[in-house]
Amino acid sequence: MADPRTFDGPVEVERAEALATLRDLLAGVRSAAAAYAERYSNPTLVGSPKTLLEAAELDPTIRVSAPIRISLPCSARIVADQARQIAEQDARIAVLEKAAPKAATKSQ
Repeated sequence: MADPRTFDGPVEVERAEALATLRDLLAGVRSAAAAYAERYSNPTLVGSPKTLLEAAELDPTIRVSAPIRISLPCSARIVADQARQIAEQDARIAVLEKAAPKAATKSQ
């Protein structure tokens, strides 16, 4: 059986790439930059989802102690934002589809 430490390098590379991907995706989410203190009217809550993810990239203590507790909420925020964008696009398409038959009738 292989030494489990053999995979430490590839696992660390994947972790770093996953955090970078999350950071890039989170950059497009407007609400990710909003400070927790402002959102929840609580000055003791420091940072924002964006700064929390940056801290996980930079600080090994945070990275080791809370990887899932950081990546899961960031992922959920990204998915929710993308779902919102899809719903907005679907609504625009529905409006265009309703207008299309009217425009075709007028041109005949």
